[in-house]
Amino acid sequence: MMNSLTEIKNSTSVIRVYGTSDLETLLTGHLSPNAFVEQLFKLRAEQETQSPHPELAEMIRACAIPYQFDADTIGVLRAANADTRTNEQLLTELTHLDFIRASQTRKNVYYNNLHFLFLAEWQTPPYRAKFEQYKDRLIAWNHRRGHERLEQQNHEAALADFDQVIELQSNNSYNYWERGRIHYKLEDYEAALLDFTIAIELQPDYGDNYYWRGRTCYELKDYQAAQSDFNQAIELLPDHNESYYWRGRTHYELEDDLAARLDFTYAIELCPDDATSYYWRGRLYHELKDNIAALLDFSRAIELLPDNRVIYFWRGRAYYDLKIFPSALSDFMATLSAPHETSALQNLSPDDSDLYAWRGRTYYELHDYAAARTDLNQAIELQPDNNNHYYWRGATQCELKNYATAIQDFNRAIELQPNDGYNYYERGTTYYKLKNYATALPDFSRAIELLPDNGDSYWWRGITYYELNDFDSAQLDLRRAIELLPDKEYNYYWRGRTYYALKNYEAALYDLTRTIELLPNQSNNYYWRGLTHYLLKDYTAAERDFAQSIELQPDDSNYFFWHGVTHFELKDYQTAEFDLSRAIELRSNKGDYYYWRGRAYSQLKNLAKALSDFTHALELQPDNSDNYRERGQVYYLLRNYPSAQLDLTRLIELQPDNSDNYQERGLIYYFLQEYAAARLDFTKAIELEPNNGDNYALRGLSHLGNGNYAAALPNLEKANTMGVKGFDIYFWYRIARHLNGYLDTIQTDWQEIMSLAQQEPDFYLKQRGLAKVALMVGRIETAQEHYNQLLATETDVFGPLDVELSFLRLLGRLFSARKDIAEIGQWFAEQLESVTPTDKFAPLAHAL
Repeated sequence: MMNSLTEIKNSTSVIRVYGTSDLETLLTGHLSPNAFVEQLFKLRAEQETQSPHPELAEMIRACAIPYQFDADTIGVLRAANADTRTNEQLLTELTHLDFIRASQTRKNVYYNNLHFLFLAEWQTPPYRAKFEQYKDRLIAWNHRRGHERLEQQNHEAALADFDQVIELQSNNSYNYWERGRIHYKLEDYEAALLDFTIAIELQPDYGDNYYWRGRTCYELKDYQAAQSDFNQAIELLPDHNESYYWRGRTHYELEDDLAARLDFTYAIELCPDDATSYYWRGRLYHELKDNIAALLDFSRAIELLPDNRVIYFWRGRAYYDLKIFPSALSDFMATLSAPHETSALQNLSPDDSDLYAWRGRTYYELHDYAAARTDLNQAIELQPDNNNHYYWRGATQCELKNYATAIQDFNRAIELQPNDGYNYYERGTTYYKLKNYATALPDFSRAIELLPDNGDSYWWRGITYYELNDFDSAQLDLRRAIELLPDKEYNYYWRGRTYYALKNYEAALYDLTRTIELLPNQSNNYYWRGLTHYLLKDYTAAERDFAQSIELQPDDSNYFFWHGVTHFELKDYQTAEFDLSRAIELRSNKGDYYYWRGRAYSQLKNLAKALSDFTHALELQPDNSDNYRERGQVYYLLRNYPSAQLDLTRLIELQPDNSDNYQERGLIYYFLQEYAAARLDFTKAIELEPNNGDNYALRGLSHLGNGNYAAALPNLEKANTMGVKGFDIYFWYRIARHLNGYLDTIQTDWQEIMSLAQQEPDFYLKQRGLAKVALMVGRIETAQEHYNQLLATETDVFGPLDVELSFLRLLGRLFSARKDIAEIGQWFAEQLESVTPTDKFAPLAHAL
């Protein structure tokens, strides 16, 4: 016991004992250690409260009730709140006692042992009535002050008041319910959950307890528990719209869309002016992509809460998804200008990057790319690690043709989200627009790996393969794109183009027709189908398609060009000339346009204009062999053989391996009676195309012109055995035989040749044949009659008159002793001076 006294004496920094006799009584008593300490503290408290103020001793016991106290508390206990001076004086005296200390909240607090000591004493019969009086008074006062503080939004102070209430009245569920709501407001959901649970235990039939515990579980993301509590709340309060609303929110989080919609709808029926229920039902409809219904709900919510930014934001999202972009923009503008408001709705801060991001996306859809970029810059500044912001800014930079900057944004988006296929997709399209097809290709392949059902990724990779001339791979990708997007015309269009490149024109025709069915007002679709018809030689169908292209886009020179070319193939040269002239008006720097109009002018016998067009075409396309060929033919028609020879020489330089070029130049030499040069060209033509009998026939004629009868005969004989048909080849073959001394069959030969000429069904060939036979047998007047008939009727065929003149000159050369042949040749040349050449350079089969 002395050891205990020593310990007590050693703790005099805390305990000062008054009255030695009282202490000795304690020390000599047979008390347990706990009882000793209890009596010691009681003795100490009584001795320390020997104060001149008569109320102080009782105040100590009364102050033990709240555990914490201040002047206001003393006023409540004394029922003398207005006596501030006395209350403050009593507080000052109390705070001088060493078992009372100031707490961190600047209130005075008993040590725990004294608090519970005096509290236990108040339960004894002498003090019980006083205790209840003081207790009820303090409970009422703390309730009132707690509610006042709640109205002042001073939740922390209100919480202290309700802590006091519960300490004094721990079996009242309403106290826990009220404190739970304060914890909820302070977002201390764990503490709120505990209070609401105690409230339910104390009053299990009160629906509001379940409602608030359900809301607390919702905030703690324990949606199953929240659902259970809301079910119980609704059972107890079947007309409480808030319970339906919050259960709807819980169903929403649990992705039970039907149950959520039913709850929001019932909440609206119970309270038709509750904006939050409309808002959340609108959110649900938006997620279900029923944007019309969402729009109606958001609009009603705005009528009820016209200044809440979040509703405008989500209505803007609904307008955006409906592609009503001007209305979306208006709502996003309202979102950024509406007051910042905290409500049961989702809160949006003016610094929320999504506000700028979505307005930027709307500007993008409205093609206001500069404004879109400004908003997306702001979104990135506010949220620099959001890959979507970089994605959309990259797309915007693309539209502004800032491709290098766009790629930087897509790079950053990929860095932030390497498994988002759309980032690769957009970067691939940007590389494509830069014509960097090889780099675009792996991006599209990666996009397909991440988004295997995205048809557009296959489409882009397909057209990238197309640009890389890998048409087989392109066709495979475009086939897959069509499987995934069977109603997108651009898939059929590009597959048609790919089939066209693969020369599978029938397949191309099918795809391009399907394209037109899906998009009937696009001129380019008709244009490509027209080209396909053209290559299939269905010129009538091609003409219809090119005409439709012109109707849809009347300022495209290419459409007029192909319309003109098609009319040329249909032998409607007048319309061809008109279309090609219109094409040249629209675009005067295309050599092909002049080339084809030159051909039309040739057919229309307007050789001067044809010559001008071919010359202009050569100025624009100096290395185009077709221009030289056609101009050479016009020179020939104009009997300007030297110029024709120069053009054909240039043609040979450009196409040294084309036998036709040598044949045509050889004919020019032949008409110029330069037989040696002609023979060299025909020989070269034979080297390049040894199975063409026409070249042997022409070389044979050249040998005749040089007087080399021995060389001429085998060439003409070979042409004859190779199947070169016609009166002329047979005639010259017989001439060569006679010149080589085979005279035994001469009479039979002339009879056979005469019979062959008379059987010829073509009037022109017949007159030529009969004229030459008559000439060779000396019937000059008969020959002249046949030639007169020829000169009178020859209007549409080029070449035969000039060819016949060259043959007459060759006959005159071969039979120089016969003046009558020379005279007929001279007469025929004079007649030709008045005849206008009319057609293109004839092939040998036509000339002979």
